[in-house]
Formats: sequence, C-alpha cells, structure tokens
Amino acid sequence: MGIQVIIILFYWKASFISHIGRSSFSMHHHDLGTRILGIFFLKLYPMLNSHCNVMLLHYEKLFIGVFQKLVTN
Repeated sequence: MGIQVIIILFYWKASFISHIGRSSFSMHHHDLGTRILGIFFLKLYPMLNSHCNVMLLHYEKLFIGVFQKLVTN
C-alpha cells in the first residue's frame, strides 16, 4: 500500500513538473500550481514522510534527478 502510494506520487510530481515545463503557463495557472504543490507538501507530505521515510527519501532523490534533467534541457 505505502509503496504504491509513493510510486503514484512520484509519477504525479514528475508529470506535473514536466507539464509546467512544457506548456507556457499563464500567471494564474502558475499560482494555482504553486498553491496545489504547497498544499501537497504542507498537508500530505509530512504525513507520508512519517510513515515511510526511507522510501520517500529514495524517490525524492530520483525525482530531483528527473527535475534537474528537465531544467537543463
């Protein structure tokens, strides 16, 4: 259960970031996206983090790698 949730979150975050990178977001959409990410990290992330810390850290490292590739390309 926990691992499935983390994998879903990993793909959601990766696709969300790549979607922002590919499309030319207007300021309104960008603000909305930032708010959604803010809510995600403030509310959901700490809860998950306390349950399965090691797995999340592993996937966060992968996600950061994907994000850096998207930024440099």
